[in-house]
Amino acid sequence: MGLASGQAINLGANDIRALTKNPARAKLPDGVSAITGYLGDPESLPAALAGVERMYLAPLPETLGATLELVKKAGVRYVVALSGGAHWQEHTDTIAASGLVNTQLGPGEFLENFAI
Repeated sequence: MGLASGQAINLGANDIRALTKNPARAKLPDGVSAITGYLGDPESLPAALAGVERMYLAPLPETLGATLELVKKAGVRYVVALSGGAHWQEHTDTIAASGLVNTQLGPGEFLENFAI
């Protein structure tokens, strides 16, 4: 999500969920529900995506295609995705070609950390 969870809640968002492998250790702010799942295990995603209208996606390259198919099947209407140029270009292109309405965030300096 583009805003910190607390800020989104202050702007009127409700039913904010965070995908995590271990909900007991997630330490999420009040108003955010932990949902068990992992992008590396696409079989865990259908239940987690049930009822989701909008989502933030920090793609996991190994399962990006399967994740996008499940996102579409779940009826998610809007995706904000972490993307960018260089070695992220393939992910950017895959998300853009998915048919999902999306906004892609390409934080250049942050992404440069991967090249160092």
